[in-house]
Amino acid sequence: MAQDHLGLFDTPPDRGEIRIGLGVVGLLFTLLFVILPLREIRLTEVPAFIPVIDAIMLVGELITATLLFAQASVFR
Repeated sequence: MAQDHLGLFDTPPDRGEIRIGLGVVGLLFTLLFVILPLREIRLTEVPAFIPVIDAIMLVGELITATLLFAQASVFR
């Protein structure tokens, strides 16, 4: 019996997607352990750091909200 999947929210990941996800997690942990000895190095202060991060977060949240509203309008 075939299942009808409405969208990405009810479609289970296949083996390739799981493998890619585990690879990304492994890469992040590897980078963490490579960068860990450099934690004592003091970086220069950037005054515009917080406003730039806030702007990046705003754009990401606007994209997420747009995708959620589009999905809600399609799958009411």
